[in-house]
Amino acid sequence: MGQFQLFQDPEYHEWVRQWGKPVLAAIYRQDPVEGKLRLDEAQAALEECTLPEEQLEALTLSLTWFEYNLRRIGADADISEQCYLDTRAILLTRQSTDGGELQRRRLLLVLRCEGDADGIEPLGRAEVDELLRPLTRADEDHMLWHALALWAFLHGDGEIMRRAYAAQLTNPSATMGQAKWRRVHLMHRLLEGSATREDVHAAIRSQQVRPQLLEFLNHIWPRCRAAGLDDEDLRAMLAIKAKEIDAARPPVPQPERRTKTTRTPP
Repeated sequence: MGQFQLFQDPEYHEWVRQWGKPVLAAIYRQDPVEGKLRLDEAQAALEECTLPEEQLEALTLSLTWFEYNLRRIGADADISEQCYLDTRAILLTRQSTDGGELQRRRLLLVLRCEGDADGIEPLGRAEVDELLRPLTRADEDHMLWHALALWAFLHGDGEIMRRAYAAQLTNPSATMGQAKWRRVHLMHRLLEGSATREDVHAAIRSQQVRPQLLEFLNHIWPRCRAAGLDDEDLRAMLAIKAKEIDAARPPVPQPERRTKTTRTPP
């Protein structure tokens, strides 16, 4: 199997390459200023786009997803929660085409995994199964299984973790594939109780961007320490890697505060 493709249309992929990837690159660099500029350009280009309706629906939701990620850069817990709730409301609205609906469902599942990890809205296995069931070709979707791998790791769900592990083997990501492979490999082995110091070392060494580093520090590193897989050299290596990533990161403007909301969505 190859990389997951929502549509086979070359014009769709050219649009993503020209307008979508620059926004995604800014998200990886954690550069909200550049990201907002590229997002505005993509939104303007989409208004002039003549692609079929289902592709336009899917791209519109992609831009919603990019905006969600850009708003959360440097945000505190309250603002991050509001970003989640705003995006959740959009992704709960059914689309009029099959392609748009497939995009909505896959992004909703990824969002729900993130909300669960961030402590905003719990996600149980029954709901994972319910959200996953309608997704055609789900095993090819590395974005989906990247999110589900963390969910499985946090919930100790070996069956979902094995599926995420298999998906990474058969459909590796074209973007930072080695880092993503090392991540799921370490989580899988930590869950099994078979992780080694070398697995931890390789996962730290492979990290390239701040979102990877934050996830590792918040969710994976504590499990490594609990398993006795930390030492002075690994801690020093992690500190050096954090400095390298932060040095390449542009200054992040302080986002505006928004009205505080409760943590339980309606």
